[in-house]
Amino acid sequence: MRNRDGHSIELFLIRHGETLYNKEGRYLGVTDLPLTKEAQQNLVKQEMPQVEFLFASPMLRARQTADIVFPKQPYVVMEEFAEMNFGEFEGKNYRELNGNPAYQAYIDSGGSTPFPGGESRDAFVMRTMTGFTKVLMQVGKEERPVRVGIVAHGGTVMAIASSLLGGEYFSYRVQNGGYLHLRGYREEKRKITWNIIS
Repeated sequence: MRNRDGHSIELFLIRHGETLYNKEGRYLGVTDLPLTKEAQQNLVKQEMPQVEFLFASPMLRARQTADIVFPKQPYVVMEEFAEMNFGEFEGKNYRELNGNPAYQAYIDSGGSTPFPGGESRDAFVMRTMTGFTKVLMQVGKEERPVRVGIVAHGGTVMAIASSLLGGEYFSYRVQNGGYLHLRGYREEKRKITWNIIS
């Protein structure tokens, strides 16, 4: 997607493979769990788009995913792409939190209130988009179409996609090992216009 005035950015927002906490439906933010053996085997067989620029969360599960699906390709670790801090909910699932007043208040808010002892969604999105701005500053120097991959977390994908495309944060959920494909088009000296491809 290109014309004489600008260039395109193909963006792949990739969620890491499955961990034990993911399998058990537990909140997984700051706990640095590895991928399950099954997830690693599944990722080896999974086809991923080729990218020229690759970025990853510092968390082990994201780095393992990047190492498997983009073997031998170097990537830049972005601290800003770490998953949300779920505070007191970390490591717990719905059944264990059922009846917890703080959890009920979070649910009633539509997920907009801060996690007790953790981050708010607004703070998390702001942190994530600070990192994404750094990515754009790097790849935006290219005067040609570029393909960019970000290997991170479900929250990271939702934060970036909802910020770029608008709409409901949770509508951009992707499964472990899945991704969203976006295309951004930048005209000279103008902001990037983004669309979702798949």
